[in-house]
Amino acid sequence: MEFYARPLGGMVRRILAHRRKNGLSIGAFADLCSLNKGQISKLERGMNFNPSLDTLTCVATGMGVSVEELLAGIQ
Repeated sequence: MEFYARPLGGMVRRILAHRRKNGLSIGAFADLCSLNKGQISKLERGMNFNPSLDTLTCVATGMGVSVEELLAGIQ
């Protein structure tokens, strides 16, 4: 499953690594982020090329990091 969008690739890898490291299913992680499974799945697969700031904030909060940390290295 390595078909994520290049510009967001670092973020996508961080989200997926965090979820797997913590043994979370997509559903459990979505619940932590206050998002639905489809939104998390699209992010992880690189299908959401322009996530909203609200979505990024929810994901960052679910991961326990800042939005800046989540987006580190993305230009």
